[in-house]
Amino acid sequence: MRPNLPLVTSPRAFVHVIRAPGIHRQPRPGSFICLSWRSCRESIVVLLLTLLTISSTAAAQAIGAVSSPTREMMMQAPSQTSQSVPSINMTTVRAGYEASIAVNPTNPLNLIVSGGGVGGDSGDHWGVASVSSDGGRSWRFGNASFSYILSRVKSGWGFADPVATFNARGDAYVGTIDNGTMEWLFKSTDGGNSFLLTSPFLKMNDSLLFYNNNRTVHPCNQNRGPFRDYPAVIADPYSTSPYRNNVYVLVRTAAQIDPAICAWGVALERSTDGGETWGSGTWFAQTQISLLSDNRGMAVAPDGSVFLAGIGGSCLFLTQCLSRNCLTTENNVGIVLKSTDGGASFSHPICAVDDPHIGLEAVEVAATSASNIYVVYLGDNETLAPNVFHLYSEVSHDGGSSWSSIARIDDVTSPDSGHVASAGAGPFMWDFSMSPQTGRLDVAWFDNRNQGVSYTVADIYYSYSYDAKAWATNIRTTPDGPYYMCTQSTNFCLGTGNDFMWVASSYTPGNDKAYIVASLGKAPCDYLCSALLTRFVTVTFPAPSLRVSMFYTDSSLDPLPFDGSGNSILNVLFARGIVESTSPHRVLAWANVTNTGSLPLKSLVLDETLPADWSINPPWLRAKVGVRVYYANSTGLLKNPEITQTSSLTVSSGSPEIVHLTITNLTATIIGHALMPGESILVSIRLSYSLVRTSQSPASYPRNYTDIANVAAWGQPYYAGTEASTSTSDSFTAYARVLADPARTGNANVSNVHKYTLV
Repeated sequence: MRPNLPLVTSPRAFVHVIRAPGIHRQPRPGSFICLSWRSCRESIVVLLLTLLTISSTAAAQAIGAVSSPTREMMMQAPSQTSQSVPSINMTTVRAGYEASIAVNPTNPLNLIVSGGGVGGDSGDHWGVASVSSDGGRSWRFGNASFSYILSRVKSGWGFADPVATFNARGDAYVGTIDNGTMEWLFKSTDGGNSFLLTSPFLKMNDSLLFYNNNRTVHPCNQNRGPFRDYPAVIADPYSTSPYRNNVYVLVRTAAQIDPAICAWGVALERSTDGGETWGSGTWFAQTQISLLSDNRGMAVAPDGSVFLAGIGGSCLFLTQCLSRNCLTTENNVGIVLKSTDGGASFSHPICAVDDPHIGLEAVEVAATSASNIYVVYLGDNETLAPNVFHLYSEVSHDGGSSWSSIARIDDVTSPDSGHVASAGAGPFMWDFSMSPQTGRLDVAWFDNRNQGVSYTVADIYYSYSYDAKAWATNIRTTPDGPYYMCTQSTNFCLGTGNDFMWVASSYTPGNDKAYIVASLGKAPCDYLCSALLTRFVTVTFPAPSLRVSMFYTDSSLDPLPFDGSGNSILNVLFARGIVESTSPHRVLAWANVTNTGSLPLKSLVLDETLPADWSINPPWLRAKVGVRVYYANSTGLLKNPEITQTSSLTVSSGSPEIVHLTITNLTATIIGHALMPGESILVSIRLSYSLVRTSQSPASYPRNYTDIANVAAWGQPYYAGTEASTSTSDSFTAYARVLADPARTGNANVSNVHKYTLV
């Protein structure tokens, strides 16, 4: 059998290497080694033939391009394409303050903003909320009858800290009406256009379960007065939840824990019939869980789990440490409480945050299930300097038993001062939300990095993440700011009441958005509202998209050389009209599939039509080693982790062969997560020339061989959700190299010396 004779492309003297079992020698340049006379004779013949000048103009161009290719070919995974940047748009709803926003799950274009339009149109109309039916392009009042409200409440009422929510049917709720002895919610069954009142809750004779004590207590009016504050009103919006349409309210209120003590704390009540009646409630003492976040102290997961988040006292200062897995340090701890029975009861406290270097200011929670829990918190990083507050995040995938390392959300700056701003003597202004469709985490906050010397102005900044471990570079959503965040013109806002903002998400296929509402900028206003404007920011993410590119290497992962036009080339070696081999002997065809959108992709299909006359080697049915799939998380091909699952690969028979790759759930592979924006997978197919040992005409070369890849990916497992697709093709050119008598027909045009080596 003749040895293979690949072309040596280096201009240096050739190196002739012969290997035999048990022998591995490195000869000197310009020499060759013979193991037998037959092998020496064949080598001498090859050497003499290769000293002859051969070749056509096209071949000369190909050879000349080898030493100085016209395009760069890095032997590493192509650099990850940056994810698409979302677009930002800010409009004004109207004058108002303390705004929240909710998105109708049955109609994502239907939005309601509470707080930013209270007042009314005219006559007997009271404006409960601002309502949009076109995704926020225009707004109108959602009204209730003023006389109707007075007929129900009778003893006088106050309307403060209104919070909006939708249930799974699309019914809207807005709280709160407070008259000191009971509470109501407004309810709308027509998308927020008109509102009526629910039945009252938190009446003075309501029975509440004292958490961690199992005694029954009742609301009371503590020395702070009868006023009650609303940290959260949330209806279960998920059709997948067994508790869908439940309504949960979380209210700061006092309870009579013994005849002499009316203690301050937080009460949760729920309704399972749309607010007609209110069922069981739980009361938490301030020493058990305090400082519940104004706007996201409560969350509901798609499986119906209910979560509360807040700050618990240090274990050193409690007679019984409520969170058994918290460290006994002097710092306060971030607590998460979980209910898996629709809010009827809550678990033992979960210690989510207990870092001795971070003093907590507020904690918020979101979850995709009872197991997957995300917390975002504002903390004073005491390792830097006192009162330097930053936003951080953690995630647990085992129900809170363990937590990821801490990730910072707001950008590191120089000097690295705190960015999150307070609109006065109240809390810092920020909020956290999660898209149930995409899993994206959205965080927005008032930011003072551009304030100069004024402490009365701020911008809205925004960041997002898909895993709570890495966050996008902060985006300034108010490029024309900063704006006044209070009505004072002095260097400190005092008691303006502008003490919360809100974030929500809206998703339909091809239309992925985050919404931010907050009150910024002075405005003329009457007695019904503050002199601030309710700003509505829309963050629009591009539709899912893919990019696929192709390149070729030899078995050693060295790139194929290029011709003068930047096309990959290889050589087909002939002897007496028979194809003897190719140089290189094997070709690896690589397809690089990159998520270039902003949505994680969880399932994928790739069909790759291989070049004609080339086939997978080894043959597919004998050894499934010819196709490999890698997760491109490093700069070198050899360092990328392999995620090949042979059950997901099939190869068609015939020519050309077609490789069919299906990944039903990327999270179930060793990656352990979706293909995130900017990330890539690599598919490698090992090819050999099917025409070896066949009779071909060298005059029919050069031949172009084309590889075609079609890829589709989806936002959900098993090819569900939003789809992105793309296709590409790439070619390489095969040139003939004839090892024969130069006088023989077809070898007359000879101009260059080519050197071959035996392998």
